[in-house]
Amino acid sequence: MYGVCGCCGALRPRYKRLVDNIYPEDPEEGLVKSNMEKLTFYALSAPEKLDRIGAYLSERLTRDVARHRYGSVRVAMEALDQLLLACHCQSINPFVESFLTMVAKLLESDKPDLQILGTNSVRGKGRNSRGRG
Repeated sequence: MYGVCGCCGALRPRYKRLVDNIYPEDPEEGLVKSNMEKLTFYALSAPEKLDRIGAYLSERLTRDVARHRYGSVRVAMEALDQLLLACHCQSINPFVESFLTMVAKLLESDKPDLQILGTNSVRGKGRNSRGRG
């Protein structure tokens, strides 16, 4: 009666569902702000999940870079920047590891827009960059 997707979605960890929901149907629309607020609230309420959130964002970014989904890459970096700003008072050491992995992936890219996105994020200007790609 129910499809596989309807059944398995509820089995995914909450942080993964929250991360998945920040991505719009059309990545060029940018981050889904209302869902980003939910993810930020969750991260602030459960700071022990920050490392998992960061690792999952990093995993998605790596996959999106490989598949040339640059709009989704921008969404991931914008989300990461917002989480870093919101959670700066928390213990974010494991989260920073994911951040550095994501930035390294962008800097290793042969796409100048992705390199700029990674550089701007390190400089604290990632949330203001709207690169073309």
